[in-house]
Amino acid sequence: TELQEQLRQKALNDLILRAVMYQGVKKAGFVVSPLTLQGVIESMPAFQVDGQFSPERFQHVIYNLSYSENSFYQDMIRSLAISQF
Repeated sequence: TELQEQLRQKALNDLILRAVMYQGVKKAGFVVSPLTLQGVIESMPAFQVDGQFSPERFQHVIYNLSYSENSFYQDMIRSLAISQF
């Protein structure tokens, strides 16, 4: 349908914009340290049990989102780098 096509086009445009922004951020020298990345991930409520980071919960959530650990880290790095900009 037309609505589905509009949604696909918006998703594609968003992916392209995000890729271009990340290239610009990298070129400008913005980086995300491994310690920063780990701190952000460990502070995310979705990965906590009783107020503490849970590696098991982390694995469960990213699995349910169809992420590998590496692809999740890469997406987080991109998002954090863009947000620094």
